Amino acid sequence: MKTSDRATELIASACRRIEAADGPLSLAELAGAAGLSQYHFHRLFKAATGVTPKAYAQAHRTGQLQKTLANGASVTEAIYASGFDSNTAFYDKSAAMLGMKPSRFRRGGVSETLRFALGQCSLGAIIVAATDKGICHIAINDDPEALLRELQDRFPKAELIGDDPEFDAWIAQVIGFVEAPAIGLDLPLDIRGTAFQQRVWQALRSIPAGSIVSYTDVAAHLGLPRAVRAVAGACAANTLAVAIPCHRVLRSDGALSGYRWGLERKQALLQREHRPQLPEALRTPANEHLVASDPVWFGLICKVGACELRPESHSDRTKRSPYEALMRSIAYQQIHGRAADAILGRFLALFPGQAFPEPAAVLALDEAAMRACGFSAAKTSTMRGIAEAALEGIVPSRAAADQLGDEELIERLTGLRGVGRWTVEMLLMFTLLRPDVLPIDDFGVREGWKVLKGLERQPKPRELAEIGRPWAPYRSTAAWYLWRALELSRKK
Repeated sequence: MKTSDRATELIASACRRIEAADGPLSLAELAGAAGLSQYHFHRLFKAATGVTPKAYAQAHRTGQLQKTLANGASVTEAIYASGFDSNTAFYDKSAAMLGMKPSRFRRGGVSETLRFALGQCSLGAIIVAATDKGICHIAINDDPEALLRELQDRFPKAELIGDDPEFDAWIAQVIGFVEAPAIGLDLPLDIRGTAFQQRVWQALRSIPAGSIVSYTDVAAHLGLPRAVRAVAGACAANTLAVAIPCHRVLRSDGALSGYRWGLERKQALLQREHRPQLPEALRTPANEHLVASDPVWFGLICKVGACELRPESHSDRTKRSPYEALMRSIAYQQIHGRAADAILGRFLALFPGQAFPEPAAVLALDEAAMRACGFSAAKTSTMRGIAEAALEGIVPSRAAADQLGDEELIERLTGLRGVGRWTVEMLLMFTLLRPDVLPIDDFGVREGWKVLKGLERQPKPRELAEIGRPWAPYRSTAAWYLWRALELSRKK
């Protein structure tokens, strides 16, 4: 007999021994019966079955427990039929194994309350059900009555509550998620399965929309390269359509394989994730370009809404001259917004009848008067330098600025004392509405990319510059959404 065949037979024999045992067997007992060291046996068993001997025994015990209770046996009978040696050990683990108390499971889920709702999505009829822990069932079919029968068969004696206005909001969110999986589902899930199934499902939930993997890839990710069939079995056992995205798993040759809710639906989901369609209100050239460059933008854009880098969004700001924009930017640098508002307000009050003081009026003002408003000596010097540069034409008028390129303006204005590249980039983005500015030194932009992509560290400025090349010529829009990504992460 070949070594691999012999190992397979040893593990199969160990599985039969676990299943036939009256109680839990120790690793030493199993390894001794196989004639192997504990370490070697444990490694072979996990490679062959996808789970440890302990997890295999737990899964078998769960199956026996469910079967015994479903056949009408008393809880006491189920305790010993499932290999538990005491009531305490049983009750410590039974709820996690069954998803509910054993007495409730025995009665088909009776006294467990499930809210549910039926709806319609582009893939057909959809049903969503939830316990008090979260959503436990999502299924799709052409026939809504078949969906309801399936839910009743799964929870034959549970109390099913429909027509719940609050739950209608849940199914609306689930339907929106099915139509656009990249936006994510921000609802709690009540996931029920064996230890191995839950490991597989957790791995599936880490696959981003627009990506596909094979069953072999998932098994390798779990550190169980031989557990391909077990992974496929866990995918088939999934009862949370799309929320646990088993549709993103294909055969190793790239072909579609079985899908609980139909291969046509699997293909439709993959197509819409690969080429997600933004809602009509968000289909701007910039947004569609970003989504085409990387599907990860789709979910963020849908969550945030329309980009506000538009004339109508900042009407006052976009009408300012470069001189006024720079002066205001310096006033607000490195200081809390409310404090800056007060300081700037005192400064503007020195020029009654003027919306904003002309450069000559600023230079005519005594420096001590500016300091009295609350400006530091450095800010006072920088603002007076900007006013002087405006009179000399170095700081261009709005009309003149519109004739200059981004880098030309950056080079000209960063020559002024106290004016850095970031300050000019904000001028370009928010006052001049230049569409292709990426402030790579901005912490929020780099941190936003880290959040959006789930990275362990934020990219360095040069790295972000390279990453952002495909976003051109809409890098200003990209930066604006990355700031929003960071804001969203802080609200969680």
